[in-house]
Amino acid sequence: MADSLATLDSRAKSGIVFCIDRCYSMYNSFMIEKAHSDAYIAGTHAITAGLAIPIMIDIAYAFVLAPLIGIDKTSITSNFVDIIVNLMALWIGVKYSVSNIHKTCIVNNWRRIANLSTLYLFLLLLIPLAASSYVGAGMLKGSLFDWLSATAAIVVFYYTSSKELPL
Repeated sequence: MADSLATLDSRAKSGIVFCIDRCYSMYNSFMIEKAHSDAYIAGTHAITAGLAIPIMIDIAYAFVLAPLIGIDKTSITSNFVDIIVNLMALWIGVKYSVSNIHKTCIVNNWRRIANLSTLYLFLLLLIPLAASSYVGAGMLKGSLFDWLSATAAIVVFYYTSSKELPL
């Protein structure tokens, strides 16, 4: 009886060790640095740092922080506060995206990644903005701030990407 319990105990231990080892190897397969094309890395960086993270932070700001502070969304100062929040969100997004790139990707040409991702962000931000102002009533006060915000976002994105990526 004692032998059968010892055998069962060793089988259970080996099963647990196998499960833990399998889970660890699956985790490592996701975290291993892989060689991707520059276009793929730049596109992922532009979407993550330029759109996904800033949109999440902007939603949190618009629905949580702005009502708590009592910012009036119709004033000119709220437009400047929005630009500052968007630029800070972009900076946080670049930091997050760069840390993921360093963990998961093998990059040979950092400058090319920064240039391509800035081009992608330019296309993602300014082309729809130009189309909306062309179709709409022209350059209104609101669209002027949108243009200013998008231009500042592209400059901040390029600067922080080119400084953070080669680390």
